[in-house]
Amino acid sequence: MRRRMDVLEREGPFPTKHNADFALARMCYAVCRLLKPEVVIETGVAYGVTTAFILKALQMNGRGRLYSIDLPPLRKDADAFVGYLVPEELKGRWSLHRGVSKRIRW
Repeated sequence: MRRRMDVLEREGPFPTKHNADFALARMCYAVCRLLKPEVVIETGVAYGVTTAFILKALQMNGRGRLYSIDLPPLRKDADAFVGYLVPEELKGRWSLHRGVSKRIRW
């Protein structure tokens, strides 16, 4: 993940400062492993640092689903980079909803 982040810092369509740091991502992982939730809701994805850690915890638990809500990026062609750091093998437990969180209908 760190190598891919290095590439994104040079070539990504939006700043990596929008990502959470690894301390927060590790904390999200630990909380999800401890609580073993059926549902996790995340607001804000950026390149997907915390998303990847949460999804890994859910995979290790053998249960749970992550619902992420994020605004579409403003820069043209940047949408494909939202969640870029999330490995393909973890995406089966993930739903990404685009828009304002108070307007998302489940």
